[in-house]
This record gives sequence, C-alpha cells and structure tokens, in this order.
Amino acid sequence: KPGIGLSARTEGRGARTIALAASTSADDTVAVLATISSGGQFTSRVVDLTAKPGEPPVVDSSSDGTAAAILGGAHLVVARAGKNVADVVRAFEPGQKLDGKDVQAVRDVVVGPGGNGLAIVDLVAGQSGDLSEELVTIPRGRDAPTILRRSGDKVPGSPTDTTVAKSWSFKKSSGENAILIAETYLEGGDDIGTRMSGETYLLNPQRLLVVKLDQPRALVEIGKTGTEPSGIDGKEIQNFGDAWLLPDGRALFDANFLEKGGEGWLFLTKPVGGLFAIAPELAATGRAPWSTTAPRAKYLEAAIDGTFAFRRDDGAVVVTSLDKPADATAALLNADALAPDGKKLGTIASVDAFALARGSEFIVATAELKAATTHDALVMASRADVQNGKAEVLLEVGAPLPAAPTSTAKGAKPKASSTIQSLRFLQGRDELLWQR
Repeated sequence: KPGIGLSARTEGRGARTIALAASTSADDTVAVLATISSGGQFTSRVVDLTAKPGEPPVVDSSSDGTAAAILGGAHLVVARAGKNVADVVRAFEPGQKLDGKDVQAVRDVVVGPGGNGLAIVDLVAGQSGDLSEELVTIPRGRDAPTILRRSGDKVPGSPTDTTVAKSWSFKKSSGENAILIAETYLEGGDDIGTRMSGETYLLNPQRLLVVKLDQPRALVEIGKTGTEPSGIDGKEIQNFGDAWLLPDGRALFDANFLEKGGEGWLFLTKPVGGLFAIAPELAATGRAPWSTTAPRAKYLEAAIDGTFAFRRDDGAVVVTSLDKPADATAALLNADALAPDGKKLGTIASVDAFALARGSEFIVATAELKAATTHDALVMASRADVQNGKAEVLLEVGAPLPAAPTSTAKGAKPKASSTIQSLRFLQGRDELLWQR
C-alpha cells in the first residue's frame, strides 16, 4: 500500500541478540551485538577486537549478550555479557597446549547464556605432526576446557571399535542453552572422502546431535545416516544440511537422500522420538516453497508457533509454516528500505543472512541495499512491514557505528566515532549441501 511507513516500534524485553563483525574507517575490527526487543526497538553494543590478530570469519553471541569471535582462524576471544574491549579474554590461541598437543586452528564456536560454549579445535602433535580435531568446551574463569569428543573416538552404539568420529560442525544457533551438532564419522574406520556428483553422493556418514551447553557431556542423537523417515518410503537420509532446534525440543533440518544424493527434503524430529518428512505429499506436486535439490533451505530457522523461514537463491526470505508449508510469503526482496523516520534510503536487492526475533514477529537480516551506491546494511521488518513491502535500516556501510567502542583499561583513550566499512553476519557458514 503506497504511503504506508513502518509499523510502530516500542520498548520491551530483549527478544533476539545477534552478532555481526564490522570493519571501520579507523581500521578497527569490532563485533556489533544487535538486540531486537519484543516491541521491535533496536539497541546495540560494540566490542572492540582491534588488538587481536586478523578479521573474524566467525562471530557468535548468546541471548544474554556474551560474544565469541575467531580471529585469524586460530585465536578465540570471548567478551562476557555487557563487557567491552578491556574484558575480552583469550580462550584459545596458536601453540596453546590442549590434550597434550598444540592448538593450530579454531574452526567454529558457539556460545550460550552465562558464557557456556563449545569450540571445534584443530590440534597438532609436537613430534609426529599428526593433526586431529576435537570438540571442546570454552574455558570459563579459571576452569580448563573439557574435551567432549576426539577424532578417533568410538561412535556410541556402533558394533565395532573401528566406527569412529572424524569431525563436527555446528548448526545455526539461537543463542540459547542448546545447539545442534552434526558429527561426521568413519564406518569401520574407512574415510571414503567426498564426491558430490552423479546419481549418488560419496560422503562419510553423519549423526545429528543435541547438546545442552550447560551439560555438554550429554550428547543426544536424534538422527543418523541410514534412517528412513516417516512419510517417505524406500529412501534413507544421508547427510544433514542446515538445521534448527526449537525451544520445545523439536528439530527442523534439511537432508539429502542416500539413494539419490542430489535430492532431499526437509524433516522434523520430536522430543518423544521419530523422524518425519514435512508435507511429503508436496514433493510430487511441486507446490513446496523449497526444491527437492540442494540448496533447499539456507539459514533455516523456526519459531515455537510453527512458522519457519529460509533464504531462497534469489535473495528472498521465504516465510511459511509447518502446518501449511504450501502457503508461503517471499519477504524483503525488493522492499523499500526506510530510515526510522520513514525516509526512503533505497531498495533491498538481496538478503544475505537473517534471523527471527520475538518468535516470528520480526525478521532482522543483512542485505544488499540498492541506492545511489549498492552496499550492505542490517535491516529489520515486522510482519506488517513485510506485507507492506517495507523494512527499516538499522546499520549500513558508510554510516557511523551506533556507538564508539570504549575501554576501561588503564590509560585508554576514548575512540573517535568512525564509519562502517563492512558488515558480516553468519560469516563462515557453508553447509556441505549448499555447495552443489
């Protein structure tokens, strides 16, 4: 409807916090902790990472504002909730001893409330030079990291000691106390490699695990290569694409089929057990808002009311529901990008990555903004804004940081305000099934 501006934004409790990496005109690298309240109000906190080496390929945050960043591919730093540059602590760094070996790289990180978190770390043995991968807890205070799984550990429930873990990958996190992890393992100890071409895919098998960050030793398996889902006969799942854990314990995920690797579907598991295809009757009709071929659902996310969303290849966010998946809305693509006062700043040419806030009431996303120049921005839209083809610009390249980073370190001087040169959200996420 022409002439309609943004829906009202009001104060409220924090509904979603996301972490972005940003570079500035002062040659600083910072983490921006962006919080959307239940009423749609936007607030932010800036954590200065300048003194640490390299730009962060991965930045993660919890619902309480704890932030973690991997710098230079090998340094993991953590800023506790509400803390700034003086309180950024090093969790892992190259050469640090862990499990009797030297830390070589940190692959991924996830944090939850209170600073509980996990990291995937590459280690190298001093004498032999052998590389190994381990799933470990992030150290808190004086606590040492706990090793949860090592490459070479036996897969629980396997009939032989030669079926062993190889590697892990974190799925998209809500910032709460639980996370989905895909564990790749070797059947009988044989590494068959990766070949994603032809009728079938040659891939090592996987397990999908739920891990509570405050009780990380309890890894619960909810899906596995070779499982036949309810609703689809004669096919078994092979590897897991993107996945999302709902607050009630259900898990929504993308997976390909063992019998025909290029094809797959979306699935749901329930806390009481069972693995179900979502609306399998839509596969033959072509009425599903996702395709049978990968990548089906990038940045998959769901809300407790059954709404779920994902990024489509054309740059739109598709919003649909578990109950009526054929009824879908393409959001944000070509929407008018407005300043908070309603002034038009440009048009959204493509969404990069997104998150849902207050269940499914708001979408917050990094997007390509087409104006006098084409540049990146952080935008937000309520359900009403989506219907009206509008979105609010929260941050954008070329604009000032929302607040200059400060430091409580002795002798530190306040930083002058600087402008944003780049914005990166969910950088480093590249699901295997997205590569097709």
